Amino acid sequence: MRAPHGSPFLMEGSRRPTIPEHSYPPPRQAVTRDPKPATPGRARLPGTFALADMNRFLCAFLCPVVGAILFGLCDLAWAFRLLDVEFASDERLLILVYGTGRHVLIGIIFGALGALVMAAPTRPKRWLDPRVLTGAAVIGALWDWSLRNLTEGPKISVHWIAPFLHWGLMIGGPLGIFVALRILRPWIVAIADGSGRRLRVGLGLLALGAMAFTTRLNITLLPGHYPGVHMLWVVFALLCASAAVFCLVGRALALGRLRPALALVVAAGILGGALWLEGRDTFQATRSYSSTVVQGANPHAELIDLVFKRFATTQSVDIANVLDLVREMEQAGSRDLTSILDQVLPQRRDYNILLIAVDTVRWDHTGLAGYTENPTTPVLEQLGREGFVFTNAYTPYPTSNYAYASVLTGLTAGATPLHGYRSKLSWKFPDTVHYPELVSRAGMNTIGVTGFGKIERRNMRFFGMLETGFDTFNPDQTGDPGMKARAVTDSVLKQLVNRKTRRFFSFVHYMEPHNPYETHQGHDFGTSARDRYDSEIAHCDAEIGRLIDGLKQRKLWDNTVVCVFSDHGEGFGDHGFPFHNSSLYEEEIRVPLLIRIPGLQAGKRIDTPVSLVDVMPTCLAVADIGDPEERMGQSLLPYMLDQEGLPDRVIFSQQYSPRQTARELEQRCVVYRGLKLIEVVRKNPDWFLFDLEQDPRERRNLFNQPEYSKRQAVLAGLLSAQVESIKKRVGGKPLDDPAVALQAHLETALMWIRAPDQKKIRRAITYLRTKLRNRYAGLNLLCEEMPAQLMNDLHAEILKLATGLLPKRETSLYNLLLVLPRPENEAYFSALMKDKSPTVRADGAVGLVSLGLDAGREELLAMCRRQRNPVLRFPYAVALGDLGHGEFLPDFVRIIRGNATREVVPLLRALARSKEPAGLDALTRRLALNELFDYTIRRSTVEYASAVGGARGAEVLLYFASEPDPTLRDVAIAGLRKHYGDEFDQRIKEFAELREARDALVNGKAELATQLFEAWLEKTEDPPPGAALDLARARVHLGRQTGAAAALDRAIGADDPRAADAARRMKAHIKDLRWFYPANDFKVSIEVIRKPPTLRRNRCYFIEVKVTNRAKVYWHGGHWNFGPVLRCRLVDTDGQIMKQDTKGKKMNVHVINNFLPLRGLEPGESVNLTLVGHAPAGAWKDARIAVSFSQYHTDHIPDDRDFPLVVEQLYEPK
Repeated sequence: MRAPHGSPFLMEGSRRPTIPEHSYPPPRQAVTRDPKPATPGRARLPGTFALADMNRFLCAFLCPVVGAILFGLCDLAWAFRLLDVEFASDERLLILVYGTGRHVLIGIIFGALGALVMAAPTRPKRWLDPRVLTGAAVIGALWDWSLRNLTEGPKISVHWIAPFLHWGLMIGGPLGIFVALRILRPWIVAIADGSGRRLRVGLGLLALGAMAFTTRLNITLLPGHYPGVHMLWVVFALLCASAAVFCLVGRALALGRLRPALALVVAAGILGGALWLEGRDTFQATRSYSSTVVQGANPHAELIDLVFKRFATTQSVDIANVLDLVREMEQAGSRDLTSILDQVLPQRRDYNILLIAVDTVRWDHTGLAGYTENPTTPVLEQLGREGFVFTNAYTPYPTSNYAYASVLTGLTAGATPLHGYRSKLSWKFPDTVHYPELVSRAGMNTIGVTGFGKIERRNMRFFGMLETGFDTFNPDQTGDPGMKARAVTDSVLKQLVNRKTRRFFSFVHYMEPHNPYETHQGHDFGTSARDRYDSEIAHCDAEIGRLIDGLKQRKLWDNTVVCVFSDHGEGFGDHGFPFHNSSLYEEEIRVPLLIRIPGLQAGKRIDTPVSLVDVMPTCLAVADIGDPEERMGQSLLPYMLDQEGLPDRVIFSQQYSPRQTARELEQRCVVYRGLKLIEVVRKNPDWFLFDLEQDPRERRNLFNQPEYSKRQAVLAGLLSAQVESIKKRVGGKPLDDPAVALQAHLETALMWIRAPDQKKIRRAITYLRTKLRNRYAGLNLLCEEMPAQLMNDLHAEILKLATGLLPKRETSLYNLLLVLPRPENEAYFSALMKDKSPTVRADGAVGLVSLGLDAGREELLAMCRRQRNPVLRFPYAVALGDLGHGEFLPDFVRIIRGNATREVVPLLRALARSKEPAGLDALTRRLALNELFDYTIRRSTVEYASAVGGARGAEVLLYFASEPDPTLRDVAIAGLRKHYGDEFDQRIKEFAELREARDALVNGKAELATQLFEAWLEKTEDPPPGAALDLARARVHLGRQTGAAAALDRAIGADDPRAADAARRMKAHIKDLRWFYPANDFKVSIEVIRKPPTLRRNRCYFIEVKVTNRAKVYWHGGHWNFGPVLRCRLVDTDGQIMKQDTKGKKMNVHVINNFLPLRGLEPGESVNLTLVGHAPAGAWKDARIAVSFSQYHTDHIPDDRDFPLVVEQLYEPK
C-alpha cells in the first residue's frame, strides 16, 4: 500500500510498515461521513493527514513552537505553585509574557531543527534511513552538549570510572537514540497517517503527563546543580510537549492557511512582547523575577540571551587591558619631590594642616565654576586666587559618612573601615589608617569641630568612626543638636588658641547647606529651594572668611595649609533625585576643591580630574609626614608643580544601595579623559556612557555607540581594575565573602548534626538557628547562594530529627522547618495538626501556611478567638493574614511604631496579602518623621502600599517616589502612575514641597518650616488639615501665638473631625503651648489596667495604661518629632535605664515611641492608652520594665512612689 502523500516520515513510493493489529482500536462502523471533495490533482485517503509538502514542513516547525508555549505555561504554573514567591496579578501577567516568550524562542530553534530533519530524504527500506540519521544526529548532539561536563565534578572527576562514564555517555547516548528512533519509526508513521484516533489521543495525553512531570522535576530536584542534567530534562520536556501537540492537534494545526498563520501570529506576539519587556528599564524587576520562576528556559539562557540582549538596554561591554595605564598612573603619584619641595618650601615641616568641609555643595553652585545666579562664594573665590582650584574634583561617594571616611583614610569608600563595620565584615586595620591618628603620632595636635549632632556621632554606622585619632573633638558642643556655623567657627578659633602643641591638624565641618535649606540674614536670594540653598552656601562662605581672619589675627595663616572641599553635591531633580546618595551624576559627585599652600604659585586652575581621597596624601607630602600605610589616594603635587610626562587621572566613585554590602555594588563609575562610564550593578547590569565635554548635563547615553567603542572599552577596563583594587587592598587583607564563610559554617553544622553525639547535635541545632534565620523571621538571604545539595542535606537531617521526636514538637527544629519550606515538610506539620494540644495543632497549621496550604485555616481561626494574650496570638494572626484573612491583623498594627524587624516584616507581609489597610496610617506617620531606615521594612512597606492601593496606599508610595534604591522607586512610581494618572507629575511636585516643609519641622528649623508651610498652604487648593497643625507648631516654637491661632482656625474649619477637635483644644490653651516642655512639666500618674501575663524574649508586648496629666500645662499630642511620647524602658533595681544585660553584653532593645493622641491631654485629664514595648533578648536578672515620659530623646522616669513599675522581673533564660 502506498503511503499518503505528504506524510511527515514517508515519501511517495515508500511502503507502509506492518503494525500489530492489537495496537489499533477497531474502526467505528456506526457513523459514516461523506468525505469532502478532494482537490483536483491530489490523492487523499480517508482518515489520514494528507499533508502537502508545505504543510509537512509547517507541522515540523509549528509543533515545537506551540509545544514551547505549552511547556512555558506549565513551567510557570509549577513555579508559581512550588516556589516561595508572591506577585500581584499584573506582575504575574508580565512574568507570564516574558517567561513564555523565552520558551517560544527555544521552540523556534527546535522547530527549525525539526524542519531540517524533514528536509532530509527518506529511505524506509534501509536501516540507515537518512531522515532517521538526521533526527538522531540532532537529538544526539543535544544529548552530548547537555552532558559534556557531567563528570567534571570535584568527586566524580577523580574516580577511576569517570573517563569510561564520560565516553560511554558521549558515544552510547547518540547510538541509543538512533536505535530507538529506528525502532519507533513505524509507530510514528502510523500516528502521522492518522490510524487509530484513540492511540493518538492516548499517546498525546501520555506525552503531556511526561512533560508536566519532567517540568516539575526540573524545578524541584537538584536546583542549581548539574546544569547539563537540567538541560536534558528541558529538552525532553519540550520534545514531549511537541509530541503532544503533534498527536492531539497536529492535523488541525498544519492544514489550511489560517490556522498556521494564527499560530505563528500568537507565537510572534508572545516573543515580541518578551523582547519589548527586555528593552525597557521600567520592567527590570519583572525580568529579575522571571529569572527566579522561569526554570525551564534557564538552562538555555546563553542561547536565548544572544537574541534578547540585542533588544535590551543593558548590553555586554568589551574590557580593554589597562594594566600598563594603571601602572603608569601609580608611578606618577609616587614621584619623589622631596628635593624640589625643600627648595621651594624650606619651612614646610613647620606647616599646620586645616581641612574645611562644607556639606552638600555642588561645584556648579560656586563662583569658582562661574556661577552667577547668586553670589555664593566670594571668600572662596579670593582664596582661589591665592591657591590651586581643581575644576574637576569628585567625591568617592555621594553621602557624608562614606565621603568623610574616605577623606580621613585615603581609601575609596568600599575599602574604608566604615564600610567593613556596616557590612559586618571582619576587616582589621591598624590605627594609623586614620589620618588624624597618623599625624597625632607625628607631633600634631589634632582638633575636630563638626556640625553633626551627638546622635549621629554616637552611631558607628554614620559618624562614630569620624572621631578616631583626634585629641579633641567637638569640645564645645552642648546638647544633641549639631552646632551652627557660627558656633563651629568660634569653637575652632578657641581650640587653636588652647592647642597642646605648636603644630596642629584641624578638621572643620559646616553643615548648613544640607537640606532643609534656610535663608540667612545678609544672604536673602529668594524663597525657592535653590535660592535658599545658595543662601546656606553663602552663609558658610562668610564663616570661612571669619575663620581665615581669625587665623591671620593669631599669626597662623602664613604657615597653614588650607584645603576647602565639599563631601558631595545635591540633586535638585536634575535627573529625578531631589537630594543626594541617589546617583553618580555630576550634580551629586562633582564638588569644589581648592588647596592653598604658603609659598607655592597662586591662582592656578587645574583641570586634571582628582578625587577627595587625594587630599590628605597631598597635605602629608607638603608637611613631610611619612605614611606607612598603603593608600588609594595619591599626592597631587606633581600636577600642582607642573611636572612633565604626567598621565591623565582616573577617578572612581561608587554608591551602595541601602540593602547591599561589599558583595554587590549598586552603582559605580569612572571618569577618564572627559568620559564617564556608570555601571548600575544588577543581575543584568545597566551601563551609561557620557561625554562630559559635549554633554555636561549627561542627557545622552552613548553606551555601545561605534565611535566610542575603543574608549568605552578602556573605561570598562579601568572600572574593572578599580573594583579589583578594592577587593585586594582592604586593609592589606582580601575582601571577605560572607557566602563562603556561611557555607563553611553550614558544612560544619551538617557534620555535627550527623554525629552520634547528642551534645554535638544540640550544638548544631543552636548553630543553625543563628545562621539560617535572619532578623526578619525568614531565611538568611545568603542561603540562596549555597549549594543546593548542602541545603537539601541540612533540611533532610532537620526533618529527620523533628519527625523522630513526634509527637513532641521541638521548638528549634520546628522554627528551622518554617524557614526551609519544602514539600516534604507537609507530613510533619500534618502530624502536628493531630496533636491533642490546641497550641501544637495551631503551630502545625502555621507550618502548613508556610507551604502555601490552607488546611489549617479553621484551627488558626479557633486559636485566634481563643487566645487572649496578644503576644501569643500574633503568629497565628499573621498566618491567617498570609492566607488572605486579615480579621485579626488590626490588633497588631501598633507594632509598626517600632523597628522590631522579626515582627514588623511578617506583619507587613500579612497585611499586604490580606489587603488590610489598617497599617497604612502608622507607616505614613513614621515616614513623615523620617523614622523608617531599615531596607527590608521599607521594601515591605512599598509592597504593602502597592497591594492595598487607593488613596491611602498612594500617600505612602509618595515617600518613595524619590527613593535612591531603583527597585523600590520603580515599584512606587508604577503604583502612583496607576492611581494618579495624568495628575502624577503635579502630585509629585506638590508632595516634594510638603515634604521639604515637614523635614524642616523634623529638624527643628521652625522659621524655615513656617515659611514653607505658609507658601504651600497658600497655593494648595485642598490641603490636609495636618499641615495647618504643623504650621501652628512651628509658629509656637517661634513665639508667634497669634499666628499659631490663625493656623489652628484653618484646621478647625477642615473636614477632618479629629484634626478639628485637636485644633480647638490647642487654641483653647494657646498661651500654654510649648515646643519643648521642661522636666517639671512632666508630672504624670500612670495606672496599669492590663499587663501581659507572659513575655517572650525579642518580642513586642502590649500594656494598657491610664495616663493622667498632673502638670499645670496642656500637652499637645500627635506624631511629630518633638511630641511627648511614652516609652517602655528596661530598668534595674535602682530605677536606672539599663545599657547592658547582667552578663555585660550590650543591650539590644528597640525603643518604641507611643505618642499621645492627636487631641492632646489637658491638666487633670486622663486617657487610656495601649503602649507597645519590646522585650530584649539576653540575660536580665532582676530587670523591670518602667514607662517613661519622654520628649526628643530625653527620658523622665519618676520614682516608685509616683510611678508604678509594670513588670517585676523579666524572663531569665536558662
